[in-house]
Amino acid sequence: MEAVHAAKEGELVAALWAEDPSGAEVAAAYSSGGPHAGDYLLPPFPTAPGERVLRMSEEEFVTALRCGLRVPNPSFLPRFRRERGPAQHCNHQYSKGSAVCGQRLVRADGSPDTKMVHPQLCNIGGGVDRRHNSVRDLLCKWLRTVCHAPWADIEQHVAEWDRWVTAKCPTTGRPLFRTVDTAAGPVQEPVKVLEQAVLDVGFRDDEGHHGYVDVSYTNACTTGDPATTLARARTAGKAASEREDEKRRRYPPAQNPHVELVPFVVEARGRLGAEVLPFLRQHAPADPVLRSAVMARATRELSTLTQRGLAALLLAAEPRPAAA
Repeated sequence: MEAVHAAKEGELVAALWAEDPSGAEVAAAYSSGGPHAGDYLLPPFPTAPGERVLRMSEEEFVTALRCGLRVPNPSFLPRFRRERGPAQHCNHQYSKGSAVCGQRLVRADGSPDTKMVHPQLCNIGGGVDRRHNSVRDLLCKWLRTVCHAPWADIEQHVAEWDRWVTAKCPTTGRPLFRTVDTAAGPVQEPVKVLEQAVLDVGFRDDEGHHGYVDVSYTNACTTGDPATTLARARTAGKAASEREDEKRRRYPPAQNPHVELVPFVVEARGRLGAEVLPFLRQHAPADPVLRSAVMARATRELSTLTQRGLAALLLAAEPRPAAA
């Protein structure tokens, strides 16, 4: 059966390369696959009395499904019924006021971006942050209530990983410099500020081991960077592995050797990074029956939060029809 699946995957990838030589379609397909990426399609698991079941709204589910099935303009649902067709600009709205992003939804060659790559990356309105925070909170709650970790909390400052960086102008993003008088005369030197290391979840397990989890979402497809998209189309999971490497460079284990660092990376279309399942398995209960149920629920809820976040970003890019 594995040989059959491999052959079918090879046929699909070849067809996607023929359809789009830029690699964007292959990168998106790889980013949508992998173990447990489609667990949001499973029915919810039974919960304790009074506990809320994690669900998706009908619009979120249909949008996520259309996106996975490569339907053009996946968030342009029939119920919107607008004569002018799908959105031509990103309508992510700033949190204060009525202004919207306004970025044109076009590809580098000027053709319409029917896969809506920009809205998946756009954090105007805070949708990207909300998706990230939902997984952060899920992990903290999971460690506390399911794995019974003696301690788990969010937004933990770890001084060992603080670093001095060059300050940048908040408006232009350019490095800031100051004039310093020296024996040789005035010279320009960069302004340095302390960048604190604040990790998403800190925990201590029942054996006393201390660790930190840093949650991150990454997109296999980009706007305006064809070389990156092409590289990610050649290797499944490359976007996640690149982000994991970034986390390890930012938080070098050698600077804090007595704690565990877990780069908990998920690709925005559902593929899990290499550290996700090992972390969940490491901290799941040892009892075989309970362990199986806990792992199944954890991967389903992670998949649901990922697809719900993706759908929310796509839906927010569509201007809502005026009330009748």
